Amino acid sequence: MAGDNQSEATTWDDVLTATTGDSPIHLEVRYELLVPLLLLIMFTCGANLVVIICIRTHRPLQKPNNYFVISLAVADALVGLFVMSGMLVYTSFGLWPLSDSLCTVWIVSDFSSCTVSMIHLCLIAHDRHLALAKPLAYRHSNRKRTICTSIGATWVIGTGAWLPAILWFKLNQDPVAYDCYFVPDRLYTLVQSFLVYFAPLVLMLVFYVQCVIGLRSRYHKIAATLDNAPSGSHKISPHNSISIIETQNSTLSNIAECQTSAVTSKSTQHGRIRLEKKTRRRNEHVRSIRTLGIIIGIFLFCWLPFCLLWPVVAYCPDCIPLKWYEYSYWSAYLNSAVNPLLYFCSNKDFRAAFKNLVKG
Repeated sequence: MAGDNQSEATTWDDVLTATTGDSPIHLEVRYELLVPLLLLIMFTCGANLVVIICIRTHRPLQKPNNYFVISLAVADALVGLFVMSGMLVYTSFGLWPLSDSLCTVWIVSDFSSCTVSMIHLCLIAHDRHLALAKPLAYRHSNRKRTICTSIGATWVIGTGAWLPAILWFKLNQDPVAYDCYFVPDRLYTLVQSFLVYFAPLVLMLVFYVQCVIGLRSRYHKIAATLDNAPSGSHKISPHNSISIIETQNSTLSNIAECQTSAVTSKSTQHGRIRLEKKTRRRNEHVRSIRTLGIIIGIFLFCWLPFCLLWPVVAYCPDCIPLKWYEYSYWSAYLNSAVNPLLYFCSNKDFRAAFKNLVKG
């Protein structure tokens, strides 16, 4: 990220060649942005910390697939604590008043944390796809070990994808006073844009479409089971998942009262209970995939500006105004603040955990 050293600098060439020499500088703090962005940083760190606490303290949330959510919350909290804080300095002061070493730390944490966060969203989509495509193998496999291995690999890949290139760039680039930027080789920028940004995005969309198709197939299977229900039992409309469960409960009561054969009644009841479990599991998938769809939609909204502008700047430095590029960074960081909100808005277990946490 390159910063705007002087107020009159309007192009990337100005930024990369600007210098203040030994003359003193006058910092003009943009207080109209400092306060709201500082509040955004505090909210991002606090909200992701609450997500971690809720999962650790609320038993219904203590599932292996929520390890992804914990690790994602850690990455997003790091984005808020370190990455947003560094960008706040640029946005408020218009330059980098800290040391070059802190500049390197900021750039590494920026690209690494954001990449880890992005890969986690892809892993969550893949996990939901496996749960739908291969439910039996998914439930009986050692998901805890597989998920922990995937999380470890994600952090290694997320850091390894950027750390060597950033260190090489900083070692071979003379530091510019009051500036902090990372402008790698054009080919490297293009390749990294595809591998780190566009490839996970395409995978997320593919997994989501497959989840929707699998969910639709499961819906038709449940509907067919209801249509083939034994005579004498009440038909259930498959168009409302909640009414399915309520009607099933009513049907179970009617069977217990009206069947003359105890053996037939018990067999029918077991069938209905199995159907109720399938319907409940389907409803869980519906909520998970609805949440996943919202997460992907928000991800596209937040990350698309940066994913498009970063390669353009590498090939055409003067094509993008600095303010637009600054906006693309904050738009990408905003995703780390929105992610925890999506869980609390779309998952009743998270809401229940938050209520218990507030009550103390």
